[in-house]
Amino acid sequence: MPSLAQVRQKAGLSADQLAARAGVERQLVAEIEAGEVEHVDASAAQAIADALGVDASSVFEFRDSLGLTALGETGAGEGAPTGSPRSDS
Repeated sequence: MPSLAQVRQKAGLSADQLAARAGVERQLVAEIEAGEVEHVDASAAQAIADALGVDASSVFEFRDSLGLTALGETGAGEGAPTGSPRSDS
């Protein structure tokens, strides 16, 4: 799956242009692209996708515990240990 930056670049837009078209802060676009955002508001994600002319699922995925997250980014809860829970008793 392409990253938000890849989709944006393919559309021929700068981060500033994407933010302006989507009606979101340029800082949000930069933070998403840098992997600094764990959760993106659904309305912001839809606005970004609409500005790019793509379906939101092209650049975001839904995680039950987090909401919308940029594809390819690590979300909370990933990498958690598996197996039996630890018992201190």
